[in-house]
Amino acid sequence: MLAIGSLLWSMGASSGVAATALHVGHPAGVSFLDFDGSAYTAGGFISIPAGVNEVFVDSSEVIHAGHGQGISALSYTGTAYVDASPLAPFFSLPAGVAGIGEDSGGELHVAHGGGLSGFSFSSSTGYADTSAYIGPLPGLPGVGDVFVDTSDVIHAGDQNGPSAISFSLPGSYSAIADIYAPNVNGIDADSNGVLFVSHLGTMDGPGGLSALTFDGVGYTPDEFLALVGGGSAVAVDAGDIIHVADDNGISAVQFNPGAAYTSLDFLAFPSGINTIEIDDNGFIHAGHGQGVSALTFDGSSYTDTGAFIAITDVAAVASLVTATGGIAGDFDSDGDVDGDDFLLWQRNPGVGLLSDWQGSYGTGTVLAATTSVPEPASALLVILGVAILTSQRSTRS
Repeated sequence: MLAIGSLLWSMGASSGVAATALHVGHPAGVSFLDFDGSAYTAGGFISIPAGVNEVFVDSSEVIHAGHGQGISALSYTGTAYVDASPLAPFFSLPAGVAGIGEDSGGELHVAHGGGLSGFSFSSSTGYADTSAYIGPLPGLPGVGDVFVDTSDVIHAGDQNGPSAISFSLPGSYSAIADIYAPNVNGIDADSNGVLFVSHLGTMDGPGGLSALTFDGVGYTPDEFLALVGGGSAVAVDAGDIIHVADDNGISAVQFNPGAAYTSLDFLAFPSGINTIEIDDNGFIHAGHGQGVSALTFDGSSYTDTGAFIAITDVAAVASLVTATGGIAGDFDSDGDVDGDDFLLWQRNPGVGLLSDWQGSYGTGTVLAATTSVPEPASALLVILGVAILTSQRSTRS
């Protein structure tokens, strides 16, 4: 995850290759793309005047768009974006959102111009501030990115470097450690838990890519790689190859713990790359000043697939983050299709198509896992509602 915007993926069948669905955050709002392995196809779009710096999909498939005024919750119906919560789909935050992470308890940790804030989110009630807040450490304004590791430690990068922060319910942050790495743009980790921090240079020295380990108490610097113009994005693939971008393009780098970086390949991009995301098929999606391009990496070299899509009115595509896809008809984005989705559709038909709900009713993670059935009252309302709708359509016919 990176500091300026986001792309998110979900799966679907297409010509023998699992298609990748991308949510693209940019200065005009959020755009939806499909990628079938050879070409991008544009889908829905929602305008957010303040511009989207970060897009994040949580474990309940709700899309959180961070922008210049705060954070908004969205869902995607397959054709269009809608507010995920009719009650409170927006929360104001100072100086805009730069990064979003989620811990194993479902709490969102949002980096913004004032620091780091904790939130919970429900599709029925919207955002709830946990009252947890911590300013950037050791004191310069603004947090540039946030990354939650497998131990639920939050690594928040600011103008001085990443800080390790813990979060304990009901909601308080405590600082653990920090380390200098000026102007952090992105943080990712490999399978060994090594953190890779991309950051910009300063007048005092070059920027680039730093490898750090965190032992629960403090950071240990392992290795540094200088990059022209500093590092602007970083993503680690399934084979622990690090893909880091600078002003000139993208570099593939291997890290040997306790040793040093090994350069593998480089691919030039005239407009520079602002963000990188790697999907489950191994395709690398590079967001840059003109749009989104797809690359492959075979372990030794990059290949440009030739797939490119321009994003209208975009100065620069911001960042790319992966997430799983939702279920057609799951209007409340809770992982199943049930009576609650129908009641939400009744209140707001704009959330999606009734035919999607009818075709998917009874499917989803919750029903499949528990074999539960709708509450009697909800089930009765659903049956009556569908019967009335069917009767009305038959009469009109």
